[in-house]
Amino acid sequence: MIRVHVDPGGGRELVEVSLERSESRSFSAFTAHVGDRTCDVEIDGTPARGGTLRMSGKVLPFRVWRHDDVIELWLAGETYTVRLPQRVAQRAGEVGASTPTGELTAPMPGTVLKINVARGDSFEAHDPLVVMESMKMEMSLSSPRAGRVKEILCGVGDLVVLGQLLAKLEDD
Repeated sequence: MIRVHVDPGGGRELVEVSLERSESRSFSAFTAHVGDRTCDVEIDGTPARGGTLRMSGKVLPFRVWRHDDVIELWLAGETYTVRLPQRVAQRAGEVGASTPTGELTAPMPGTVLKINVARGDSFEAHDPLVVMESMKMEMSLSSPRAGRVKEILCGVGDLVVLGQLLAKLEDD
């Protein structure tokens, strides 16, 4: 699942929007959650060239521009600012490693394929904890040290963004 905050402009409060791949598992079909409302969304096109969104029976043209962790979305004549979760810097060789605070984060945007541990499970250093897929490549995420799983914050099939928190870890 992807969670972002959308600035609707006009001094209004940020709105949390979450997207999850719909049950059809099509790469262009999602279920969007905005507050207590839910709608199906299908994307036709690409962010760089634009395209259309099909939402609630309407077809809306869109275009996207990205500047670091801020995305400007032009949708049917209105512009929205989308703020992504803050990126987590990781050195090469530490992809998917836990940080000193005991967090397992996504090293790139992708889909969670498998979760090999549950809350309370112990693990050894470099055991595969979560398996992700991005751009048709699988990646096992692990911790450089042994520990215990404090909390799992993702599910199989979730779409995740770069730096998204997947699990909280603690020393054994």
